[in-house]
Amino acid sequence: MPQRLTRAERRDLTRAAIVSSAEKLFAEHGFWGVSLDEIADDAGLTKGAVYSNFQSKEDLLLAVSAKQAFRIDEDDFPSSDLPFREQLRGLGRLIARASSGEEVRRVAPRELELATLALQSDRFREILVDAAKSQSRSLGKLIQDRAKSQGVELDLSADEIGTLLTAVRLGLTRMSLLAPREIPQKFFEDAFERIVLGASNTT
Repeated sequence: MPQRLTRAERRDLTRAAIVSSAEKLFAEHGFWGVSLDEIADDAGLTKGAVYSNFQSKEDLLLAVSAKQAFRIDEDDFPSSDLPFREQLRGLGRLIARASSGEEVRRVAPRELELATLALQSDRFREILVDAAKSQSRSLGKLIQDRAKSQGVELDLSADEIGTLLTAVRLGLTRMSLLAPREIPQKFFEDAFERIVLGASNTT
Protein backbone atom coordinates (compact mmCIF):
# COMPACT_ATOMS: atom_id res chain seq x y z
CA MET A 1 0.00 0.00 0.00
CA PRO A 2 1.44 3.41 -0.97
CA GLN A 3 2.49 5.53 1.96
CA ARG A 4 0.27 8.55 2.54
CA LEU A 5 1.91 11.91 2.12
CA THR A 6 2.26 14.14 5.14
CA ARG A 7 0.62 17.55 5.17
CA ALA A 8 4.00 19.21 4.65
CA GLU A 9 4.76 16.95 1.67
CA ARG A 10 1.40 17.72 0.07
CA ARG A 11 2.02 21.42 0.59
CA ASP A 12 5.45 21.14 -1.04
CA LEU A 13 3.98 19.33 -4.05
CA THR A 14 1.25 21.95 -4.39
CA ARG A 15 3.76 24.78 -4.17
CA ALA A 16 6.02 23.11 -6.75
CA ALA A 17 3.08 22.67 -9.14
CA ILE A 18 2.15 26.35 -8.81
CA VAL A 19 5.73 27.50 -9.42
CA SER A 20 6.05 25.17 -12.42
CA SER A 21 2.85 26.50 -14.01
CA ALA A 22 3.85 30.10 -13.30
CA GLU A 23 7.29 29.50 -14.79
CA LYS A 24 5.75 28.13 -17.98
CA LEU A 25 3.09 30.83 -18.35
CA PHE A 26 5.42 33.70 -17.49
CA ALA A 27 7.80 32.43 -20.20
CA GLU A 28 4.97 32.27 -22.74
CA HIS A 29 3.11 35.48 -21.92
CA GLY A 30 5.26 37.56 -19.57
CA PHE A 31 4.56 38.43 -15.95
CA TRP A 32 1.96 41.07 -16.75
CA GLY A 33 0.25 38.89 -19.35
CA VAL A 34 -0.79 36.16 -16.93
CA SER A 35 -3.39 36.14 -14.14
CA LEU A 36 -3.39 34.08 -10.96
CA ASP A 37 -6.58 32.41 -12.20
CA GLU A 38 -4.74 31.21 -15.29
CA ILE A 39 -1.84 29.92 -13.20
CA ALA A 40 -4.23 28.07 -10.89
CA ASP A 41 -6.07 26.54 -13.86
CA ASP A 42 -2.83 25.37 -15.45
CA ALA A 43 -1.75 23.76 -12.17
CA GLY A 44 -5.16 22.12 -11.73
CA LEU A 45 -5.75 24.03 -8.50
CA THR A 46 -8.03 26.71 -7.14
CA LYS A 47 -7.03 30.34 -6.83
CA GLY A 48 -7.37 29.87 -3.07
CA ALA A 49 -4.67 27.20 -3.19
CA VAL A 50 -2.37 29.69 -4.89
CA TYR A 51 -3.04 32.35 -2.25
CA SER A 52 -2.47 29.84 0.55
CA ASN A 53 1.10 29.47 -0.72
CA PHE A 54 1.88 32.93 -2.12
CA GLN A 55 0.77 36.36 -0.96
CA SER A 56 0.64 37.75 -4.48
CA LYS A 57 1.65 37.22 -8.08
CA GLU A 58 4.76 39.24 -7.31
CA ASP A 59 5.77 36.74 -4.61
CA LEU A 60 5.20 33.97 -7.12
CA LEU A 61 7.57 35.72 -9.53
CA LEU A 62 10.18 35.76 -6.78
CA ALA A 63 9.79 32.00 -6.37
CA VAL A 64 10.13 31.45 -10.12
CA SER A 65 13.20 33.67 -10.26
CA ALA A 66 14.79 31.85 -7.32
CA LYS A 67 14.27 28.56 -9.14
CA GLN A 68 15.87 29.95 -12.29
CA ALA A 69 18.69 31.84 -10.57
CA PHE A 70 22.22 31.47 -11.94
CA ARG A 71 24.45 29.57 -9.53
CA ILE A 72 28.04 28.37 -9.55
CA ASP A 73 28.89 25.51 -7.21
CA GLU A 74 32.42 24.48 -6.34
CA ASP A 75 31.90 21.30 -8.36
CA ASP A 76 31.39 23.49 -11.45
CA PHE A 77 34.56 25.51 -10.87
CA PRO A 78 37.72 24.60 -12.84
CA SER A 79 40.09 22.15 -11.16
CA SER A 80 42.08 23.52 -8.23
CA ASP A 81 45.16 21.81 -9.73
CA LEU A 82 45.28 24.40 -12.53
CA PRO A 83 47.27 27.63 -12.15
CA PHE A 84 45.08 30.30 -10.57
CA ARG A 85 45.07 32.37 -13.77
CA GLU A 86 43.74 29.37 -15.73
CA GLN A 87 41.09 28.77 -13.09
CA LEU A 88 39.84 32.32 -13.60
CA ARG A 89 39.81 31.99 -17.38
CA GLY A 90 38.04 28.64 -17.03
CA LEU A 91 35.41 30.33 -14.87
CA GLY A 92 35.01 32.95 -17.59
CA ARG A 93 34.47 30.22 -20.19
CA LEU A 94 31.94 28.49 -17.94
CA ILE A 95 29.93 31.67 -17.51
CA ALA A 96 30.23 32.56 -21.19
CA ARG A 97 28.71 29.21 -22.17
CA ALA A 98 25.95 29.57 -19.61
CA SER A 99 25.27 33.14 -20.70
CA SER A 100 24.79 32.26 -24.35
CA GLY A 101 22.47 29.29 -23.88
CA GLU A 102 18.79 29.08 -24.62
CA GLU A 103 18.05 28.76 -20.91
CA VAL A 104 19.42 32.24 -20.27
CA ARG A 105 17.36 33.65 -23.13
CA ARG A 106 14.30 32.02 -21.62
CA VAL A 107 14.77 33.39 -18.11
CA ALA A 108 16.24 36.83 -18.91
CA PRO A 109 12.80 38.49 -19.22
CA ARG A 110 11.96 37.34 -15.67
CA GLU A 111 15.04 39.10 -14.31
CA LEU A 112 14.06 42.32 -16.05
CA GLU A 113 10.46 42.07 -14.83
CA LEU A 114 11.64 41.47 -11.29
CA ALA A 115 14.05 44.42 -11.50
CA THR A 116 11.14 46.61 -12.63
CA LEU A 117 9.07 45.50 -9.65
CA ALA A 118 12.00 46.11 -7.32
CA LEU A 119 12.16 49.75 -8.44
CA GLN A 120 8.56 50.09 -7.30
CA SER A 121 8.76 48.22 -3.99
CA ASP A 122 11.22 48.54 -1.12
CA ARG A 123 10.35 45.03 0.06
CA PHE A 124 11.17 43.44 -3.28
CA ARG A 125 14.30 45.53 -3.62
CA GLU A 126 15.55 44.30 -0.23
CA ILE A 127 14.81 40.68 -1.17
CA LEU A 128 16.68 41.02 -4.47
CA VAL A 129 19.66 42.76 -2.86
CA ASP A 130 19.91 40.09 -0.15
CA ALA A 131 19.76 37.29 -2.75
CA ALA A 132 22.37 39.00 -4.94
CA LYS A 133 24.69 39.52 -1.96
CA SER A 134 24.41 35.88 -0.96
CA GLN A 135 25.27 34.66 -4.47
CA SER A 136 28.11 37.11 -5.05
CA ARG A 137 29.58 36.45 -1.60
CA SER A 138 29.68 32.70 -2.28
CA LEU A 139 31.44 33.28 -5.60
CA GLY A 140 33.90 35.71 -4.04
CA LYS A 141 34.74 33.36 -1.17
CA LEU A 142 35.30 30.48 -3.58
CA ILE A 143 37.74 32.56 -5.63
CA GLN A 144 39.47 33.89 -2.53
CA ASP A 145 39.92 30.37 -1.12
CA ARG A 146 41.36 29.15 -4.43
CA ALA A 147 43.76 32.10 -4.51
CA LYS A 148 45.00 31.39 -0.97
CA SER A 149 45.56 27.73 -1.80
CA GLN A 150 48.06 28.83 -4.47
CA GLY A 151 49.72 31.56 -2.44
CA VAL A 152 48.00 34.41 -4.28
CA GLU A 153 47.07 37.28 -1.96
CA LEU A 154 44.08 39.33 -3.08
CA ASP A 155 43.69 42.95 -1.99
CA LEU A 156 39.91 42.78 -2.29
CA SER A 157 37.57 41.07 0.15
CA ALA A 158 35.40 38.13 -0.89
CA ASP A 159 32.37 40.45 -0.94
CA GLU A 160 34.15 42.95 -3.19
CA ILE A 161 35.37 40.27 -5.59
CA GLY A 162 31.94 38.66 -5.79
CA THR A 163 30.19 41.99 -6.33
CA LEU A 164 32.54 43.02 -9.13
CA LEU A 165 32.34 39.69 -10.94
CA THR A 166 28.57 39.49 -10.55
CA ALA A 167 28.20 42.97 -12.04
CA VAL A 168 30.47 42.02 -14.94
CA ARG A 169 28.60 38.75 -15.49
CA LEU A 170 25.23 40.48 -15.57
CA GLY A 171 26.43 43.23 -17.88
CA LEU A 172 28.18 40.94 -20.35
CA THR A 173 25.31 38.44 -20.27
CA ARG A 174 22.74 41.08 -21.15
CA MET A 175 24.94 42.52 -23.87
CA SER A 176 25.55 39.05 -25.31
CA LEU A 177 21.82 38.41 -25.42
CA LEU A 178 21.28 41.59 -27.43
CA ALA A 179 24.36 41.30 -29.65
CA PRO A 180 25.98 37.87 -29.30
CA ARG A 181 28.52 38.47 -32.07
CA GLU A 182 29.83 41.52 -30.23
CA ILE A 183 30.55 39.64 -27.00
CA PRO A 184 32.79 36.63 -27.70
CA GLN A 185 33.69 34.11 -25.02
CA LYS A 186 37.13 35.72 -24.65
CA PHE A 187 35.48 38.85 -23.19
CA PHE A 188 34.34 36.82 -20.19
CA GLU A 189 37.73 35.12 -19.80
CA ASP A 190 39.66 38.40 -19.99
CA ALA A 191 37.28 40.20 -17.62
CA PHE A 192 37.48 37.59 -14.87
CA GLU A 193 41.24 37.24 -15.15
CA ARG A 194 41.99 40.97 -15.20
CA ILE A 195 39.61 41.96 -12.43
CA VAL A 196 40.85 39.37 -9.96
CA LEU A 197 44.53 39.36 -10.84
CA GLY A 198 44.50 43.15 -10.96
CA ALA A 199 43.68 43.01 -7.25
CA SER A 200 46.41 40.52 -6.40
CA ASN A 201 50.11 40.34 -5.73
CA THR A 202 50.72 38.38 -8.93
CA THR A 203 50.90 39.35 -12.59
